[in-house]
Formats: sequence, structure tokens, C-alpha cells
Amino acid sequence: MRVRYFLAVFFFLLVAVLFSCKPKADNSHRLLVYTPHGQDLLRDFVSRYKQKYPEADVQFLDMGSRQILERVRVEKNRPQADLWWGAADTTFQIAAEENLLAEFRPSWADKVPELARDPQSRWFGTLRNATSNRLQQ
Repeated sequence: MRVRYFLAVFFFLLVAVLFSCKPKADNSHRLLVYTPHGQDLLRDFVSRYKQKYPEADVQFLDMGSRQILERVRVEKNRPQADLWWGAADTTFQIAAEENLLAEFRPSWADKVPELARDPQSRWFGTLRNATSNRLQQ
């Protein structure tokens, strides 16, 4: 009787362990972007990106650029975002000096003036802010 009881408990625990071990989710097609640009602008970019990469799961975390900087600092040893899109050049330079940004050279890098990019290809300006005339990335 004890052997049956032991085998029943063992079998139950074995089944419970097997069902609790789910395979890791495949995030290979996920693109997570931290940005302060707002949903209206983002919708257009997601639509255009998904035309080229239909299997992509594009996700945006919309918050202010200073909040993004703080979040990237916290995530330094375990980055979550694939891309940070939008901040003043000074904010990006702070992040670059703190080694929070990875080097990446886009195909259009040579079209960006030297004053609008990091010499080590850690950030590139993409638009000029009309109110302050500062470069935005």
C-alpha cells in the first residue's frame, strides 16, 4: 500500500514539474523601442516597419527621454530595449559617456553631419527641434 501511495505522489509531482517547465518564449522577432515620440507618430512607423518585416512584433514603451535615461541606467547589466528613439543630443551623450549605448552604424550614417552624431556611432541625430534648434535623435 505504501509503495502505491509513494508511486502516486511521485507520478503527480513528476507531471506537475513537467507541466510547469514551459519552453522559453521566442522573442527573436520582438522589437522593443523606448521613445518619447507619442502614439500618433509611432503608428506610422510600425506600419511601415511591418510592411518590410511582417513577422516582427513591434512594441513601444512611450515615456519622456529623461525617464528613458533612468530606465537604461537601471537596465545597464540586463538591457530590455532594442532601440532608444528620441532625446536631445546632450541626453544621448550622457548615456554614451556612461557606456549605456551600444555601437551601431546604420546604412544612412554618412548622411548625418558630424555635429549630429557620436564619433563612436552610439547615437545619430534624426531631426532638428524647431523650438531649441538642437538636434534630436
